[in-house]
Amino acid sequence: MRIKLINAFSELGVFRKKIFFRFRPPPIAVATLAALTPPDIEVSIIDMAIEEVDFDDPVDLVGISSMTPNVMEAYRVADEFRRRDVRVVLGGIHASMLPQEAIQHADSVVIGEAEYLWEGVIRDFQKGRLKRFYFSSKEVDLKDSPVPRWELIDPKKYNVFLLQISRGCPNKCRYCCVTKFLGKKMRFKPIENIKREMEIIHHIAPHKGIALSGDNFGINPLIAKQIVELLKSFSFSGWAAQACVNIADESELLQEMSESNCHSIMMGFESFSVEALRWLGKAHINKPEEYMKKVEKIQSYRIPILAMFMAGADGETKEDLEKVIDFVEKNKIPAAALVTLTPYPGTSIYEVLEKEGRILHKDWSKYNQFDVCFKPKSMSTEELREKVLSISERLLNYDSLYKRLSTSWRRGMGLHRKRWNFLRIGKLTLFLKGIKCLLKKGDWAKMWFILRCLFNPYNPEHHFIYQLLDEREICEERRRVITNN
Repeated sequence: MRIKLINAFSELGVFRKKIFFRFRPPPIAVATLAALTPPDIEVSIIDMAIEEVDFDDPVDLVGISSMTPNVMEAYRVADEFRRRDVRVVLGGIHASMLPQEAIQHADSVVIGEAEYLWEGVIRDFQKGRLKRFYFSSKEVDLKDSPVPRWELIDPKKYNVFLLQISRGCPNKCRYCCVTKFLGKKMRFKPIENIKREMEIIHHIAPHKGIALSGDNFGINPLIAKQIVELLKSFSFSGWAAQACVNIADESELLQEMSESNCHSIMMGFESFSVEALRWLGKAHINKPEEYMKKVEKIQSYRIPILAMFMAGADGETKEDLEKVIDFVEKNKIPAAALVTLTPYPGTSIYEVLEKEGRILHKDWSKYNQFDVCFKPKSMSTEELREKVLSISERLLNYDSLYKRLSTSWRRGMGLHRKRWNFLRIGKLTLFLKGIKCLLKKGDWAKMWFILRCLFNPYNPEHHFIYQLLDEREICEERRRVITNN
């Protein structure tokens, strides 16, 4: 028996595959499914972010995992296989939130976590008794979650590997469906399992970066410190995590993170409006009057912050959005992004907006944190779209970027502390990228920015520079689309 597991991916409107996923991890969901597949079955992985699907490849069963922005592509692929009389199973967060929609494009839908379901799906298929829906009411003990089968992917095609350390979240953010999908209780993977996964990733990709997958790193400082201690013993190029702003209160943890080559921490500030934070369900965590103090604390440990803000919440004004620029520039935050509030199916906000008749459409490909999918209260949809884009362009202004980056490097953040050969290769690659852009587009502003970064007196890692250049290119593409329309 042959099973093909597919990670669905679409170009997400204005995104292009060649610039999307500078942060390009291999698909952890389907790699975990592969590990759950019985050893007597042949299994392969297709990641649509980097390769096309061969519909004529002989296969008995297809499993497709997808998030909301990519689900239309997942449905297209599923329909193509079913036209060829191949049975299809859909799963992932979108299918779990809208199983009745998903079943229209599949023979079966797996709702929720797959660890205790997937082998049963396969055995039912072999017996010709595949059910339409599979649902487990029992939360998965993460000691039962296997190491993803990374040997089925080509590590050269990815620049960072994901390592899931936890599932669930006790917070009640109304824009997030993690609590509905994975539960309100934080479940941690046993530290010995995490160590084993690090060993395997290090074996196949010893000098790549690693991103810890979990919605609130640091919520349990004891476990977080154990993970950081493990990271210190490997030669990964660096690691990143996602955390709430109150990680700033954990001084000992921050010190450990600083010593372990933590190259970024993504942090959701969301808004400067208290009313908007209440509407988002995050006012109990985020206090705008404390933002500056917490940023200063984290950056004092030489840990770069990727600051995330969200536009469009009820109670938020244009003036509140303007504060993002002042805050980022005043605090010299090296990387920051303003995204549009997206009411994903399964979230409390989606239910509220749908009840109020404010959902504009259900073209899931536009539920991508950039297009406006609902009617805002404080401004029109066009005003919100333009405001987000104009602020993003200002955040990515070359002069502003360089001032923030150079200040952070001077403070010791984001400096390359190991592997000088890789640093030299990174500099050469960045220079060649600038030359290519200059020859193709005559973009002297970008070339001057790259040269300033290359010839600064410090030795920065280049992942932030690459990421910010790509984000700038995405903004330029979005502006061209709006102008042409």
